Amino acid sequence: MTKLRVAVLEDDEQVLDQLVRWLKGMENVEVVTATDDVIEFKSRVRTKAPDALLLDIEVKTDKRAGLDLAEEFAIPVLFTSAHTREHLDTIEQIQRIREHMPVEHLTKTYTEAGLKQAVSRLMRLIHALGLDKPIPIRLKRNGEEILVPPDRIVFIEVHPDAKEAASQNKRIHFTDRPPETLANITLEKMVGTTLPDRVFVQISSKCVVNRRCIIQKGTDGLKVEAIDESGKLVRHLLKVTDTYRGRLG
Repeated sequence: MTKLRVAVLEDDEQVLDQLVRWLKGMENVEVVTATDDVIEFKSRVRTKAPDALLLDIEVKTDKRAGLDLAEEFAIPVLFTSAHTREHLDTIEQIQRIREHMPVEHLTKTYTEAGLKQAVSRLMRLIHALGLDKPIPIRLKRNGEEILVPPDRIVFIEVHPDAKEAASQNKRIHFTDRPPETLANITLEKMVGTTLPDRVFVQISSKCVVNRRCIIQKGTDGLKVEAIDESGKLVRHLLKVTDTYRGRLG
């Protein structure tokens, strides 16, 4: 990881400005979005695909905003809030549930040095779990191998033109570029090897999805957003079969 790409949610304008200044002063951090609006924050997280979230807990009239966001997005989290102590039980519960993703907390009022230490600790955890390791992807069109950050991959499916789930023709969908066809490989060989299973989960014999990119879970499947062939961000509904449902956690 050259830089930790972070998204910041903070409802105090002065604190937000200071927090962003401190983060931008760190050589190993890039702020991809910073806002006090929860809806805007969600939208930007889906399009910017940050490596980590820095979350205030109580935002405006919503006293659980940061906690709900940490449960919604499978992305490493650093809570930066004056209310971490009163919500410590919930934060620890999120840590247990999200064992494949780091969850850290820093209580206001913190110093620039304290923030730097917390961010460095989060980066070490991300690195230890291998969440920052680029994924080698071999494309079918010219045999080219590219290195892709995990958060840029939304899902991989058996190519829509393939007749069988075991087909070697796979389609990979991204957050920042049109989909590509993969060279000869099976989904089963990718999960846990090329694709770290802390980030990716197989939801059917035909599809593997990035846990961090799941927008919504429902009885009819999972909703994600990815770039289509025309360069537009579109929503997909991915079916989860009973055989794989227990893997979602």
